[in-house]
Amino acid sequence: MADEQPEQRQLQLEQQHIRRFEILKSATLGLLSPQNLQLEAVEVDSEVHAQEQTTTRPCFTTSSMKWWKQKIMLPPSFDIFPSKHDPSQGNKVSGLVTDRESAEKPYPLAHIQYPGWQGMTQMTIKMTMYNITREMHYEHRIDPDEPRARWTVSRIGTKREYVMKCTTDSNLGGFKWHCLTTPELTSIPALDDGHPWANGNIVLSGPDGSLIAAYKQRRDWQVLGSLVIFTDTLHRDDHETKPVLNIETITASCLAIVLYERVGWQNLLGS
Repeated sequence: MADEQPEQRQLQLEQQHIRRFEILKSATLGLLSPQNLQLEAVEVDSEVHAQEQTTTRPCFTTSSMKWWKQKIMLPPSFDIFPSKHDPSQGNKVSGLVTDRESAEKPYPLAHIQYPGWQGMTQMTIKMTMYNITREMHYEHRIDPDEPRARWTVSRIGTKREYVMKCTTDSNLGGFKWHCLTTPELTSIPALDDGHPWANGNIVLSGPDGSLIAAYKQRRDWQVLGSLVIFTDTLHRDDHETKPVLNIETITASCLAIVLYERVGWQNLLGS
């Protein structure tokens, strides 16, 4: 993608199919020191500015983060669940249960763990993705380790760069969250949601340099930021049918990094 002309790259970005999510926070000031903080990702209409939204569709919600579980410069570990408040999602989110079954304890889509203080130039976040279906959840004879995918999200030095690697599949790698300059960010049409820019933005690129997702930070009492996923660039398997980097994995890794940077103040660096 680096060899493309700017005009060609701009045209491709304008023609991309996207899904846009807003990340809502339950506590206004609970990000620096989580106080029973919960985050919820709601899907908004990609064709309408966020300021003009009339309805949203909750997709994911985190477990409650306790301030007393927070480590030095690190947020507490947390889980991500499918939202219970979205009957319209159907099969779009793996692991969703029916209304009758929703009263049971939900099975997480992801578990995010911050292993502990690792120094100023090194940080590795452990991420477990539960790639399950409703049938897998309620069929207890299935090996619980079978549907799991384990990822690491490792920071490169002191930069705001994070390499994603799947430790359960050596073929999955080369994905990187990193920051862009302000001119590069503002040239992405999908990030124009009608809200002003703030520091702490970050994008996800694939092994070939293609833009997979972008997170835009917000300075808002209720909204932490917005996540735009370019669905045409989701990397798929050999049969070009099943994404190997799905929306759940992208959302989980984004939230893991954003919370880490908020607690450690790294989000104040760069654009």
